[in-house]
Amino acid sequence: MQELKLLFINNVPFVGGNNGDIYLHGDSTFIELPDGTNALLDAGTCISGPRIAEKLLGMGVKRLDRFILSHPHADHGDGFAAVADVMPVGELIWSGCDMHNLSYSSVALATAEKCGIPVRVVRAGEQYDLGGTEIEVLHPMADAPAADPAADRSVHGECLNNNSVVFRMTYGKFSVLFPGDVHMNMEMQLVERYGERLQSTLLKLPHHGNDTSMCQPFFDCVRPRLGVSLGRRCIGRIWIMFTEAKTPLYATYADGDIFAVTDGSRLQVSCDKGSREFIL
Repeated sequence: MQELKLLFINNVPFVGGNNGDIYLHGDSTFIELPDGTNALLDAGTCISGPRIAEKLLGMGVKRLDRFILSHPHADHGDGFAAVADVMPVGELIWSGCDMHNLSYSSVALATAEKCGIPVRVVRAGEQYDLGGTEIEVLHPMADAPAADPAADRSVHGECLNNNSVVFRMTYGKFSVLFPGDVHMNMEMQLVERYGERLQSTLLKLPHHGNDTSMCQPFFDCVRPRLGVSLGRRCIGRIWIMFTEAKTPLYATYADGDIFAVTDGSRLQVSCDKGSREFIL
């Protein structure tokens, strides 16, 4: 039986946050598709990139078929340089949006140019088969502004986060929603645009479980069977939301690497604290 495998990668310690917490920062998910090809969604920071590269090599990954950059913030894209340094990469996929943002980081795109990696822009409305799974791109919209590195940039990070690539992957009865770092105002737009179509088995929490994101209407539309947070320490409001819904919430800072594997009818989730099976 062919399987879809997702590895939510725990990143290296980083000091930051409002309280100066030490948390495991960065965002990166390795996806092994049912047909044997693969994808890496984001690659953490320049600090965590070498660890991610080492982990992939240790898993026997010799080639990355595609790198998906949710948005070009340093904690999502800067680690790509270390990955591309140790293995060939088939293509880089991103939204093409920078929204003239001061916090924009060009490391991933510069790495693609340096290594001759083809770059492909995706926008909402695209649907296609990816390695035996069905992909639906939900955001950004087709008319979103294109990147303009020469333009003046705003000091606000919200615009770039809100132009993250948002996509839903389906395999049999299993589905996973990857919302990048979108904020609540964009979550509400997604709710208004798609409604119940957002429903997914697994939700990767938007913006690392930050207070900018995860409004109740968005959670209610997705209705996840489980959630996964990468990087920062999730805020209490989100833990309460999942607890009240009796929905398991995994977090890399607490659980380490989180591994999910599904044949389309069952889902097995494993981490440092043990494993759990879900019937889909």
